[in-house]
Amino acid sequence: MTDVSADRNTYDVMYDDGETDYDLCRRCVRRFRPFEVGEDVEARIEADVYEHAKILAVSEDDDTCDIRLRSNNHIIEDVPLLDLRRFR
Repeated sequence: MTDVSADRNTYDVMYDDGETDYDLCRRCVRRFRPFEVGEDVEARIEADVYEHAKILAVSEDDDTCDIRLRSNNHIIEDVPLLDLRRFR
């Protein structure tokens, strides 16, 4: 978070990739929770294609993880965390 309005109803947020969103409502902002081993996620496997996966390991620097795709049990190592999103 880079800025909070005086009434604490809107926030400016800068992301790890350098992009910034301005005036986000408080419902749109939540604290980041690190990914954990065993967590179900969706992994980007192509530009706009995500697949259900499970985290097998998270690197010590929290930049990458190893995952197992649910569809075919294929293991992919060193997946950037930017290519993961929480499974809904």
